Amino acid sequence: RSALMDWLDTNSLKLTKRSLDNLWMSQRYSMENIANIDTPNYKAKWVSFENQLGARLKAGKNATSRAKVVADVDDAIKNTKSLVLRDYSETAREDNNNVDLDSEFVEIARTQLQYQYSIRQISQEFQRLRTAIIGQ
Repeated sequence: RSALMDWLDTNSLKLTKRSLDNLWMSQRYSMENIANIDTPNYKAKWVSFENQLGARLKAGKNATSRAKVVADVDDAIKNTKSLVLRDYSETAREDNNNVDLDSEFVEIARTQLQYQYSIRQISQEFQRLRTAIIGQ
């Protein structure tokens, strides 16, 4: 395995990729919720990734060496799965649908901002690699 491949296989890039996958999934379910705004008895869905990742990272926080920390973080990134959850909360609507259009639009805006930030992180990471390789 080449040194360049090691540079491209960092926990930072792995986490950013997983984050982008999760953001895409979150956006998909927000759009599904909006598409079902008039479906009787429909219950809104959302995606949970950050909480799952945080719990895995917290479980491995007692590592005693840098190598163990890196391995624990790598393991948490690889093995954290996004969960699709349903909101079974009560609603005031007669059709028992609990999609809140305002909340969905806020979630879409948040997701777009996080996506842009993540893309910027990847771009900056590759710029640092380019600078290290070229030396400029």
